[in-house]
Amino acid sequence: MPKLKFLRAVPLVDVVTTGYKVYDDVRNNGEKPVHAVVANGADTLARVAAGAGVVALAPEAAPALLVAGVGAAVVFEATEAATALTREGHWGANIQQHGVVNGIGHSFADAGSAFAHENVEHFKKVSQTATGVWHGVRRVF
Repeated sequence: MPKLKFLRAVPLVDVVTTGYKVYDDVRNNGEKPVHAVVANGADTLARVAAGAGVVALAPEAAPALLVAGVGAAVVFEATEAATALTREGHWGANIQQHGVVNGIGHSFADAGSAFAHENVEHFKKVSQTATGVWHGVRRVF
């Protein structure tokens, strides 16, 4: 049996999570299997590449907690951008309606708008949570 050393480098949790998300999207959300594989695969690829990029570019002397925090933020944003591009772009409909060049432009605009909207909503939630935590800490002290 050949040795498959490259399998040690595969991020197992990401692969299993992607597989479950594909199954869930097909079974519960009615997506076509090919679209579910492409969309969830792009999300996973963006997440893994962003995380690897942050670790590779981090200075050797950087504190691990700082690298982890920055990495988490970059990975989150990369995943959100990939999700917006694969799920909110409406590529086929825009290309059919506006032609290839304008359709691609409209799809990027749709995805960018969805990405910006999601970031605003996440910022509001984080802000509300941080405010609640701050007020809770102030009551204790």
